[in-house]
Amino acid sequence: MPTETDEKAMEPTRKTDRKGVQSVDVAFSILRAFERAEGPLSIAALSQITGHQPSKVHHYLVSLLNNGIVVQHSPRSYDLGPFALHLGLTALTRMDSVQVGADALFEFRGATDCACFLSVWGSHGPTIIRYLDGSRPVTVEARAGMVLPLIGTATGHAFLTWLEEGIWANLAKKEIAEHFGVVDDAKVHQIRTETLNAGIARSDGELLPRVAGLSVPIFTHEAHLQLTLSALGWKGDFDLDLTGILARSLHRVGEQASRSLGFKGRYPALSETGEFLADGKA
Repeated sequence: MPTETDEKAMEPTRKTDRKGVQSVDVAFSILRAFERAEGPLSIAALSQITGHQPSKVHHYLVSLLNNGIVVQHSPRSYDLGPFALHLGLTALTRMDSVQVGADALFEFRGATDCACFLSVWGSHGPTIIRYLDGSRPVTVEARAGMVLPLIGTATGHAFLTWLEEGIWANLAKKEIAEHFGVVDDAKVHQIRTETLNAGIARSDGELLPRVAGLSVPIFTHEAHLQLTLSALGWKGDFDLDLTGILARSLHRVGEQASRSLGFKGRYPALSETGEFLADGKA
């Protein structure tokens, strides 16, 4: 059991810890300024952004420089250094994208009470990895491991639109030939144009006459399509309106998940018209 002497001996350490935390806060305010900037910053600019005196900023920059977190580009400009890059990349490699997607899935279901699922691109195409029922279950076969068609499903249309063409081209040609008897590139172009214009993928009974759905992409820090988040329901009861709560909620959690994975690009914007158009006017 610690004695009074022991406790007094610990007091300087506690004070140092408190001071150290404040120091970290100051250092991170400087690092956040670099992260949000479009290029190198001067001490004067950092002082203005962070609200710290130039002398204080310089004091912290010396330590950040010594540890490779910041580099000096010229006598008056500084930027993030190699250790900052390695630290960020390490964090990204340790991040579980599926868990991020699952969190988004639960958030969407909690906000809408709608049936929804998470998919990845598997060896045979879009593959469901997590499915959640809503308050009004859709009595279609949707389970983990199920492979979905590219043509006629919202999930498939999302992969067609935001995944690299070389990955899905052969599968799309095969599906179109089976459905229409000929390879029709115009069909793929129509789906992709409609989806890009809308900012979200949809299906409206094309595959299953009574089932409708919406799907959004989840991107990685390299702007690669990692997952899709999809919702489905009975046609007629399921709101496909882009201004409706389902589309807006799905879009919101899809973007949040992408940002959590380090995506910094422009996330697809929902059409302001609230309509799906294939002629570029949405």
